[in-house]
Amino acid sequence: MALAPRLEFRQSQQLVMTPQLQQAIKLLQLSNLELSDYVEEQLQENPLLERQTDDVDERAEAGERESPQIADETRDSADVVQDSGDFERQLEAADSDYANVWDDGGGG
Repeated sequence: MALAPRLEFRQSQQLVMTPQLQQAIKLLQLSNLELSDYVEEQLQENPLLERQTDDVDERAEAGERESPQIADETRDSADVVQDSGDFERQLEAADSDYANVWDDGGGG
């Protein structure tokens, strides 16, 4: 029996349950009320955590007062093109006759 050097590769896959993954799984299973209670409990236990104010109401109020420039940034490009009055002209310019572009494969 001869000794010969040889090289082997093995590949495996494992799922490691890290503490973060365990916490995520636990939190995803909670209902809204349970999640709210959990957050309150964590805020009371950990002095480094702070409650972030709900920006939804503030953004809604700011939306009424925002400048036109900010309003354009939050709209998508289709809204801007349509409001500019050039929508029909740009649509017609984008239309092309694609009937002769694709070969139907009937070269027989």
